[in-house]
Amino acid sequence: MEPLNYLKMLRKKKGVPQQSVADYLGITRQAYSNYEIGNREPDNETVLKLAEYFGVSAETILRGQETPVPMFEDGQTDEDDELIAQFQAFQETLSVPQKRLLARILETSLRRMQAESVSVRSEAD
Repeated sequence: MEPLNYLKMLRKKKGVPQQSVADYLGITRQAYSNYEIGNREPDNETVLKLAEYFGVSAETILRGQETPVPMFEDGQTDEDDELIAQFQAFQETLSVPQKRLLARILETSLRRMQAESVSVRSEAD
């Protein structure tokens, strides 16, 4: 299926009119309609918003199909490997102070995520 035609299928599956998607994106119905019929391609930000709205990955929006994520024995996916490779390439361009700052940001984010995870689990219990 063509990627942009896939938008129409996702919208129909969700049971919403074009106007609802357009309102979510902050664009006109006509602008959204142009994405569905292939007259325009959404920019990266719009692709991310569409993925969020339809509950699929940005890759799914771009490819026009659901793509299974292969899982390895250790639980690591191809997406994990790609993310690790991207991060390694990126970190090589950073200065030592930038690396230290990034490490602090990641540590803080991980602690927050772990705290939220614990909070969510205790609320469920």
